[in-house]
Amino acid sequence: EANLSIVYAEQGNLGKSLLTLDEAVAAHPDYDGSYIAKSIVLKRAGKAAESRTALIEGSKATAQGSAELEYALGLSYFESKEYEVARQHARTAYKLGYPLPGLMRRLEKAGFPL
Repeated sequence: EANLSIVYAEQGNLGKSLLTLDEAVAAHPDYDGSYIAKSIVLKRAGKAAESRTALIEGSKATAQGSAELEYALGLSYFESKEYEVARQHARTAYKLGYPLPGLMRRLEKAGFPL
């Protein structure tokens, strides 16, 4: 369903895209991919705050057990210059085994090493 929602969003149907994602979340609340897709759709629509909210909801639903969600949250906070919160989420993501060092490097460059 996450892929279908991206298609709807690319067709300019944000409402249908979000409805599809909300249905996916309701059906599988512990699946991180639906929250990440919803965040991407919202961010592309210029709704950064709602995008982050989707990630926060996913983090709670997965009990902070998704490296991908924690990494995405870290990036979101980094982009808004909330470096300490970004570092907390980055630490969780890397502890869970997130493989890409991009956020870690950005935080180090900003003076917030892990």
